Amino acid sequence: MKREPNSWDKFYKEALQDNEIKAIADENALRRYIASIISKEMDEKCLSIRTLASKVGTSLSQIQRLLHREVGGTLTLLSIIKAANALGLRLDIQLHRHNQKETSV
Repeated sequence: MKREPNSWDKFYKEALQDNEIKAIADENALRRYIASIISKEMDEKCLSIRTLASKVGTSLSQIQRLLHREVGGTLTLLSIIKAANALGLRLDIQLHRHNQKETSV
């Protein structure tokens, strides 16, 4: 059963019409997604933050920033790629047009 939208839902939908707010929401969603994948891989491989930092050749705080799920601090593509490589992962980036249905090949 689908619930009725409340005032928060309406406010959020309207707020996302602002490009700056939408960009911040998208960034936050991407950070959470990246952090969850890196964290899951670290758990599966029994790697500590310190061990991953050593494998990446970076500082402990840089890995902590990768695992931080909220907006803030510098998070670069290079640091994401290095962490992914150290975990045996490959980073793929896709850009899609808004409001266009995805097609699979």
